[in-house]
Formats: sequence, structure tokens, C-alpha cells
Amino acid sequence: MNNKVFSNIRATLFMNQAIFYLRKIPFLKDVIGPYAYYNDDLKKTLATVAQVVLFIISVAKKAAYLAILMLLANTVPLAIFNDTALSFVVYFAAFNFFTIANTRILEDSKTKWLLITLFKTPSDDYYDYALKQRSYDRLLLGIMASILTGISLWPDLQAMSLLMMLLILIISLHTVFLGETMMIHYFNRHNRKMRMRYELMVSLLFGAIPMALLLIPTSLNWIYGLISFGLIVSLYVCYRYTLQNANPSAVNRFMTQNMTLSTETSQKVKELTQEELRIDDLNVNQTTELSHRYSGYKLLNIAFFMRHRRMWFKPLIWMLRIITAFVVGGVVIKMGSVYLFGPNFFETIIGSNSSLISQFMLIFYFLNVTKKITRACFLNADYSLLHYAFYRRKETIWKQYLSRLGILIVINFVPVIAVLLGLILWNMVGLLSFELANFIPLCVSLLSLSALYTTVHLFLYYILQPYNRDMEVKSITYHIAEFAIIIFVYSNNMVASLASADIVITVFSIIVIIISTVLVRLFAHKTFKLREH
Repeated sequence: MNNKVFSNIRATLFMNQAIFYLRKIPFLKDVIGPYAYYNDDLKKTLATVAQVVLFIISVAKKAAYLAILMLLANTVPLAIFNDTALSFVVYFAAFNFFTIANTRILEDSKTKWLLITLFKTPSDDYYDYALKQRSYDRLLLGIMASILTGISLWPDLQAMSLLMMLLILIISLHTVFLGETMMIHYFNRHNRKMRMRYELMVSLLFGAIPMALLLIPTSLNWIYGLISFGLIVSLYVCYRYTLQNANPSAVNRFMTQNMTLSTETSQKVKELTQEELRIDDLNVNQTTELSHRYSGYKLLNIAFFMRHRRMWFKPLIWMLRIITAFVVGGVVIKMGSVYLFGPNFFETIIGSNSSLISQFMLIFYFLNVTKKITRACFLNADYSLLHYAFYRRKETIWKQYLSRLGILIVINFVPVIAVLLGLILWNMVGLLSFELANFIPLCVSLLSLSALYTTVHLFLYYILQPYNRDMEVKSITYHIAEFAIIIFVYSNNMVASLASADIVITVFSIIVIIISTVLVRLFAHKTFKLREH
């Protein structure tokens, strides 16, 4: 298959999904009839539209990503540059190198396996397509970042502006082929993929390399040109090595041998689509110990969360690793800069409750695992048990809700506590400055915010129960509620600008938790039910 065929398949899948959801809108259902799936002329037109929409979505995502980096550079500028644009270059390079272990040769996506298993796509063809798409994607990101950097630097530093634009563009492509080269070399030598902890170490190591730009005086612009030339040579070497030594067929055979999928195609697809909901087996001794410590629905939920620990434990460990790496990296940079360049190399960041709340409102929303776990609860427990009358009783639902709410709040508290400990450490080394009297209300407000997100997701699950037997969400009310939550999260700056924002958030969270808990007690036995369609 050539690249055009893959692009058409991708556009067709997107188009069919669009038709499906558009026909759910009442006034469009009559306009777009079932014939739309079989009308060749209409499908060609819609396929073109789908390609355009996919491109627009891709550009929008990149623009949002660059906007976040620019906001970070503006909020936490690097003192040696004391310039938002130059800080943006360092952050952009660091985040690009941090993703170096995310390669196409070891891609483990549903799209890949569906194309290989159902469409009988050769592994080499798919890898060639995926690598080209990744290269085009990074090239587009590099061009957008280069333009943004040039606009920011051009009025004052014209020569450096051109050098930085070239450097950013090369880094965007270089990280793609450098990562492919490393993973291909490791697999060809050891006949297995790199362990996860080594991937993390490699990502952290390469992610720290751009920080070396802090050591280059701004007067020595020619060094950036020399670095760009070295990266071009390295890019060419990595590109040649990838083309000559990549063996996607061998890699895919290794990956499928470790999947233990069933042979039936339909079962394969089902397992692939439910891959994120995989479960582990409980140890027999552990089960016996749990049965002595807990009873009733508390035992059911504890056993469920232990059995499905892959859903929350591994992501939690990854969150803690990333938070630890970020905190330790900040400490090392601060202490190293003080030792090498004196105490004024980095400016101390004055931490206010409003600014910290504004940032963490968004971060903690995306770190919250409640929504993902409720999917696992429905798929692996509630869907089967809701067929029985005893499980739909008011008291049963109430006990289940309280038990799950307590467990989920504790799970989601872990990354919040890790972040708060990191802030304390940064305050101790002088990277951050805040008063202890203000920090205690901040801790309470952030913990309340985490509990609020947990409660709202679980509340919507019990009050609206959006999933049908195929794990599809077709409830318009649920989508509206989710949209309202997102609006609240992205209004973080407005919320943080309120007077005594920490107290307001704490009180608001407590009120919402109490009201939602009462509503579950009163109405969940009527709404928490099976949906066939």
C-alpha cells in the first residue's frame, strides 16, 4: 500500500464517525440518510472534507501546544536569557528531546494493529507511512515554532533570530530519527524492546541536554550555527541508519508474541479496543488477607481496585516519576547555577496562591484518573451486576458510591501531595518563595480541588450512567456536563483572580461534594441502570 491509500483509509474512518454522530442530531438525521455510507460521490466529497478537517485539527493542536510553551516561557523565564523568546527555544527543545523514546518502530496503537490484522497491511509499508507522517507532523510543528520564534526575536536580535529558527526546525526533525535510530539499534542488538525504566532514563537524559544552552553567552551567536550544523550531520546519519537497519516485521512479531491475543479476528479487535482496560490477576494469599480485613461492598471495591491496579497504579507511578524528575531537575539546576555562576543566576520565583491555583487547576484535572476507572467499573463489574435487582437497590448504590468515592479520592490525592512536597523543596532551595501562612490554605484548596474533580466524575457516572453495552457514550446530557467541566477548568485564570481564591475553591468544593452526595442518595437508584442503546 502507498501513502495515499493509508491516508484515504484514515479519512474514511474519520468520515464514517462524523456521519454517525451527525445523524444523531435530530434536524440532520433526515438530511443525511443511511444512504450516505454507500453514496460514492458523497463519500468522495466528504473524504476531502475529512482530510481538511484532520489537517485543521492537527494545526490547532500544535498551536495550542506552542501557546502552552510560550505561556510557560513567559511565566517561568530562564534568568540567563531573561527573555521569553529565548526561554521558549530551550523549553521547546527540551520537550522535543523528552519524547525521544516515543518512536514509530515500537508503535503500539489500535490503528496500527487494525490495519495489520484486518487490512493485511505489510509491516514495512505501515512503518514507512507512519514514519513519514511523523516526520511531516514534526516538520509542520518546527515551522510553526520557527515562525513564532522569529516574530518574537526579529525586532531586537535579527542574527540570533535566524539561527534560532534554523535550530528549532532541525531539532523537530532530529528527535524523530534519533529516537528511531536508538530503538532500532537496541532491538537489533538485544532482540527485544528497551525496558520502560531505561526509556524513562533516556528521555530524562536527552530532555536535560537543551539546558546546556544556558551556558552559552548570548554574545556568542556563532555557537548556535555550529550546533545546527552538527545536528544536520547527525540527522543525515540517523536517517540513513533508520532506512538501512529498520526491520518492522521482526519488531511486530516480537510485539504480537507478547500480546497473547486470541486467534479469532473479531476477538482480536475487541481485545485491542479494550486494551486500556486490561486487568491483572489477584494473588491468592492477598485475596485471603483482604477477606479477613474487609467485608461486604467494601471488600468488593477493594478487590476490584487491586485486580484492576494497572488502571491506576502504573499511571500513578509514572506521574510520581515525572513529578520527581521535574522537582529534582529544578533543584539541581538551581544549586548548580548558584555554585557555578552565583546566587543571582536564577531569579527566585515569587509564589502566590492565585498563580499556583491557576496552573494546578488545569494540571490536576488531566491527572485525575476517575473517569478512566469508572469505565473499568462499568465494563468489568457494574454491567453484569446491574442485571440483578439487589444491585439496583437504593442502599446498595449508596454504599457502592461512598466506598468508591473514598478510594478514588485517596488515589487522586497522591500526585497532589507529591506536587506540594515538591513546592516545599523548591522553597527550601530558593527556587520558589512563599510564606508558610499562605501555603497551608493552598494545600487545602488543591486537595479540595482534586476531591472536587473526583466527585464530579463519579457523580456523573451514577446520575447519568452514560455507557451502553458497547461502551459507547450517547447521552447528550453527559456530553453537556463534561463540556461544562472543561469550561470551568479552562477558566482557571478567572477563578484564581478572585479574592481569597483558595478559600473560595475550598468552600465551593465542599458544597459541591455534599450536594452531589445527597443527590446520589436520592436519585441514583432511578438513574444508575443499564442502557441497551
